[in-house]
Amino acid sequence: MELNSNNKRPKNTGSGSHSEIDRLLNVPDPGEEKKETPKAPENIGKNDSAGSKQSAEKDPSGEKPSKERAPSGEKPSAARAPFAGKPSNERKDPAPAAVPLGDGKKKALRSTEGKNRSNSKPDVFSPIKKLFSGIADEPDGNVSNYRRQIAAPLLVLAVFALLRLSGVIDMRLTRENEYAAVIMLQVLIFLVPAAVYLAVTKNTVGLRLRPFGIGHLLLILSAILMIQSGSILLNCLFGGYETISQSYDLYGIFISKNDGSLSDGLYLVLAYALLPAFCEEFVFRAILCREYERRSTFAAIFMPAFFFAMLHFDLSRFPAFFFAGLVLALTMYSSRSILASVAVHFGCNMIALFFRNYIVTIYDLGGNSLFVFIMTVIFLLFGFIFFAEAARLYRNYASGGYSDSYREMLPPPVSGTETANGRSDPAQVFASRHPRIAASLAALISPTALLCYLFYTVFILLF
Repeated sequence: MELNSNNKRPKNTGSGSHSEIDRLLNVPDPGEEKKETPKAPENIGKNDSAGSKQSAEKDPSGEKPSKERAPSGEKPSAARAPFAGKPSNERKDPAPAAVPLGDGKKKALRSTEGKNRSNSKPDVFSPIKKLFSGIADEPDGNVSNYRRQIAAPLLVLAVFALLRLSGVIDMRLTRENEYAAVIMLQVLIFLVPAAVYLAVTKNTVGLRLRPFGIGHLLLILSAILMIQSGSILLNCLFGGYETISQSYDLYGIFISKNDGSLSDGLYLVLAYALLPAFCEEFVFRAILCREYERRSTFAAIFMPAFFFAMLHFDLSRFPAFFFAGLVLALTMYSSRSILASVAVHFGCNMIALFFRNYIVTIYDLGGNSLFVFIMTVIFLLFGFIFFAEAARLYRNYASGGYSDSYREMLPPPVSGTETANGRSDPAQVFASRHPRIAASLAALISPTALLCYLFYTVFILLF
């Protein structure tokens, strides 16, 4: 008995039943094979008819063709014909066409191409989104710190613009509506931009809105007298005697007037002393110091004081306001309370409002030399008391195990200091060796800080 190559019934060379031989060889009946043979699809060309017809035939084992051999949506092809004559347990689906990249790399490449296509679309607000994205998170590198030092001067620029705009508006204020207008403008100039900034950055932590204690009173009193005496000396040095005899004003726009009545004095204290102290300290100490201290402590003290001096748009009194800003920042850090610096600011405004005439009288009676000597003694005495109190408070913090709430968040060390051509980059080398100085310089010359300097310079030159 032999089996032909076309899978037909074997020839019977001896006695025996055909059904028994068929059962042993597992060869189906020819009639059944004819009924179960599927028809070739109509859309296959003539050239593929032979291969597809061969792949549609049954195996010698009698099993039906595997459904996995013809995936959905894929036409049967003649490439699968060679597997038609093999047993079903040895069949394998044909391997897909070879690709140069693996599946994981291919997906990554496709996602990268998709991102590139999406980034290619112009987005007008993308710089603003990139600027404020991630500011609310704790900084863990140069990117977040850089965004903070870029975003913080934008608040200062908004305050500058609104302040100058209020001065351009011609307001004919009478005695009835003067104080209400001053209060309303200060809220719009300082508190509204600060609220918008905090809402955009979604970060209200670290503003130090806590009350100060009785142990901080000597620090506050010494700070007030040190600021007043030091400011008078600086004004005499850079602006002359005229700066002392000038009446108290707000930003060169609103001039204080006091007719001696109790109600007028209360309005004067609220509009020209208390509210300016709180608004300015909230913006320049609570917010700006918090933003810059993530770069360095020096930048947290220097930059807000520098912007605070620019706020008054007066070059002759710029050194005095800058000195006051430095002492106010030190007061806040020593007491760990923004309300302590508000109290110092309020005390300085009260002296400027109600005691300026007494200072002028001392100058007129003693002359220039005696006046400078008295102010110098007051400055040195209360300056010594101020720093002694600050040192005492820090010793108490250290002995009590208090955490350093203003710990500077320096950028991580620079790993690579070489450029593409193999030479060392001087800027990277300097930043790796002196991170605090590099962080302070980066804050000083950030693009938005330069924009504030430009706005101040243009306004001083033109107006």
